[in-house]
Amino acid sequence: MSKNEPTKMCRQCKPPKEKPLSEFAIINRSRMNKPEGRKEICKECAWDGELERRKQAMVRVAAGRVSIPERLVNHRKRLGLTQEQAARKLGIPLGTYLTYEQGRRVRRMHEKTYKHIIEQTRRNKPSEK
Repeated sequence: MSKNEPTKMCRQCKPPKEKPLSEFAIINRSRMNKPEGRKEICKECAWDGELERRKQAMVRVAAGRVSIPERLVNHRKRLGLTQEQAARKLGIPLGTYLTYEQGRRVRRMHEKTYKHIIEQTRRNKPSEK
């Protein structure tokens, strides 16, 4: 770290630490050399958070408590489909499929609908392009 490099406090480090800006992910290219152009947490804390999120997802899978959106993503990836291909195979708009995967329409999508989607994607194997 050079003496002239600006620093920023990571809010998630325990205890909070002053770190150089290069330790924070860029969120605004035009202001990347200023603290407001960087994320609030350092890359190390962000990665720790991602690892924790993945670990919790694995625990939910092992316990059989995987949400419908997670199951849709896992199934689509197992088939090697993109989101666009999966939506096309199901005959629904891409936006609708994305809301299913993101969990924004789960309350309206019952288990029966989920099973129908899985059956449709199994029947319609990915086409080679």
